[in-house]
Amino acid sequence: GLGLSIVKSLAVLMGGTAGVTSDPSQVPGSCFWFTIALQAPMPTIANNTSTRNPLIVREPVVVQPIHLLVIDDTAMNLKLMDCMIRDIGCQATTFNSAKAAIQWLQTVNEEDRPNLVLMDVWMPDMNGFQATETIHQFLPNMPIFGLTADVQGPTHARGQES
Repeated sequence: GLGLSIVKSLAVLMGGTAGVTSDPSQVPGSCFWFTIALQAPMPTIANNTSTRNPLIVREPVVVQPIHLLVIDDTAMNLKLMDCMIRDIGCQATTFNSAKAAIQWLQTVNEEDRPNLVLMDVWMPDMNGFQATETIHQFLPNMPIFGLTADVQGPTHARGQES
């Protein structure tokens, strides 16, 4: 359902694709997969002082893993997203309520704040549009991506506005 749609969207954004193959006679019956394009790391070249134009070799920069905040009222979606995010080496913080996530965002230390938010659009306590407006009141530059299985035009347009 929604989880595969999310995976496919993320894979396409990263230059890849995602899909599923099913065979009811096999255990497990379905195999979910995705591919993404990644750059190979540049090889380290030793500094050779005997050349006319020596290369400058710098120490590699340590990049902190991306921290994603996932907000969804469906427990299975949260678990799936948490697993996928951690599998690619990123950090995930999950909430099943927009109100609880907003409260956490207002109190979390800046160094523990997520880099971006993945949020379900339709939740019972506060919908994703309302939550986005609230978050942007105190974190105006926080990137927020709406996740929904609702493909109707009005939902898409409203999401673009948020």
